[in-house]
Amino acid sequence: MRHNGAMVSKFWVRVSLAMSARSESKLRRFDAHPFGLMVTPRLQPAGLGSASIGPDLSDFKLYYGRPLELGESVIEVQTCFDEDDCYVPSLEEAITRAEERDAALRRRDLTQVIEVFAEKPPIQVPGHAFDCAERAVMIDGTQRSVSVMSHGTYEALSFRQGSLLVTAVARFGFPAVPVFQAVDDLEAYAKPSAATLPSARRRRWQTCLIILRGSFA
Repeated sequence: MRHNGAMVSKFWVRVSLAMSARSESKLRRFDAHPFGLMVTPRLQPAGLGSASIGPDLSDFKLYYGRPLELGESVIEVQTCFDEDDCYVPSLEEAITRAEERDAALRRRDLTQVIEVFAEKPPIQVPGHAFDCAERAVMIDGTQRSVSVMSHGTYEALSFRQGSLLVTAVARFGFPAVPVFQAVDDLEAYAKPSAATLPSARRRRWQTCLIILRGSFA
C-alpha cells in the first residue's frame, strides 16, 4: 500500500474512530443536534466522520459501519447547518464519490481515497443512468416521502428539516424504511471504537490515528 501523509490524514480524519480531547471541547461549545440514522440491528461502529468548526458550526457528519470492510454496509450522514458555508454534493456526485473511494480502498491506494461530502478533489459524474424512486423515510418520528437515487449497490437521499439540510449515502443501500433522528448525545460517536475492529484492521487504524492526531491540534 502506498502512503501519502497528507491524503491519509485527510481521509482518516473524516472516518476517525477517535477524537482528541481538544476537539471534543470545541464541539461542546455548540448546541449541535445533527441527524443520525437509527437502525436495528445497529450498524457498528457508529462514529464521528467530521465537523467543520470555525466561528460557527457549518456541518456535521456521522458514519455507521466499518469503511475498511468493503463487504459490509456503510452509511454516512451529513447535516448542513449553514448552506452558505458547507459543501453539499448532488446525490449523483455523492454516489460517484463513494464508488471512487471504495475503488481506491479495494486497490489499497490511500493516495486516491476521497471523501463523499467534499468539494475537492473535483470529480466527473459519469453519464450513466442513475435510478430514482420515492421511498418512505421516518424523520424525527414523522413519515415522509423522499427521492432516493441509486446506482449499483449505492444509494443516496436528502431531506430538509427546518433550516437543516441532511444528506445520506449508503454503500449497500438503506433499510426498507430509514429512520433519521436528531442526535442529542454525541459522546458515543466521539469515543474510540477500535476494539470492535478485527486485529489486522485495528493495527492499520491505529497507524492512521497516529498520523491524524496532529490534525486536531
